[in-house]
Amino acid sequence: MLIVLVLIMMVGGIALTQLGDVLNTGEEKIESIKVKDSFNLPLLKYRTDTGTYPSTEQGLSALLVAPEDSADRWKGPYLKGNSALLDSWKRPYQYACPGAHNPRGYDVWTTGPDGQSGTADDIGNWE
Repeated sequence: MLIVLVLIMMVGGIALTQLGDVLNTGEEKIESIKVKDSFNLPLLKYRTDTGTYPSTEQGLSALLVAPEDSADRWKGPYLKGNSALLDSWKRPYQYACPGAHNPRGYDVWTTGPDGQSGTADDIGNWE
């Protein structure tokens, strides 16, 4: 009986490890879709209204609150709620305009599970 319990615990431990990997992969796929697609339309609307994408300094928060230098042309908000600016790990999305990967446009990325920008697990709109 004790052997059976040990075997069940071992199988359960392996299953939990695999489940964690599956959940992380799911979050990474969701983030890939978000950074490639979810910001395109709001940023395009912002650009249409104001004549330019938000600067790096203004960041993605310009989609929620009008920057001072474009308040007269801003017709937002272009996103719903501050939570739209947080990734699956509850960290803010990164933004740069012009982008290092998209010099004629912008880069949007998440620092991924490790929370460090510039590492292999970053997920960006250039991939």
